[in-house]
Amino acid sequence: MIAELERKQRAVATESAELIGDIAHRRTFWILSGAMDPLTAEQIAKRDAENVERELAREMRARAELWLSFASGRGSRYADCRLETFDTSSPKQAVAVKALKEYRDTMADRLADGEGIVLFGPKGTGKDHLLVSLCPVAFARGKRVVWQNGMDLFGEMRDRMDSGESERALVSRLVYPDVLYLSDPVPPIGSLTEFQASMMFRILDGRYSRKKATWCSVNVSKGSELEERMGPQNVDRLRDGALSIHCDWPSYRAVAKHVTGKGQA
Repeated sequence: MIAELERKQRAVATESAELIGDIAHRRTFWILSGAMDPLTAEQIAKRDAENVERELAREMRARAELWLSFASGRGSRYADCRLETFDTSSPKQAVAVKALKEYRDTMADRLADGEGIVLFGPKGTGKDHLLVSLCPVAFARGKRVVWQNGMDLFGEMRDRMDSGESERALVSRLVYPDVLYLSDPVPPIGSLTEFQASMMFRILDGRYSRKKATWCSVNVSKGSELEERMGPQNVDRLRDGALSIHCDWPSYRAVAKHVTGKGQA
């Protein structure tokens, strides 16, 4: 074993020496390499372990920075969202949080299968709180999460129509991330236009065919309204194999206003 290690070190020394053009530097290198004792198997194992630890620490820092950048983009209101802090005073809320905790705890397998999440229900029920709670877990597992607000998406679609820019770049940006988090991908009033629906289909179908998970929060009263406003083909791809939860409990914001007396006429 030691003889083999010595042979490898000499080979590395020879290769390194050939890369040094200056004769004096090459001679110095040979003197140093000849005077060095070969590394033992234990030293090599320790060095490799330290390299692994450094690389792991570097990777975890990079993932943490991605999450912090994502959280900053979503705004300070959502920075501390956790499933553990979500109100579960009603049975329906408790069931929803339990299902999402199971998804969180098995996220690697769920994402590998392209299993998405659809949270639908009245406004103010905490759908985005629930989805944002899952995002740091995805980042910790090395997954890329892209958040897209529906109104911003429709605005970008309109701008591209006016400017003649490529639609393909917009579609590709949303098709390829590990997780696409769509926040309310329907207009405040009415349904998607024919153009909006066709663009949404290109995005969702592209992700569906590649088994990419899509997480979606949408303000509609029931599933049938979601189909009416977003289009049955889009909803079919969005909900197929996904964890779908009807968030039909009282609005948190409405309850808070009632308790504090703020926001009332």
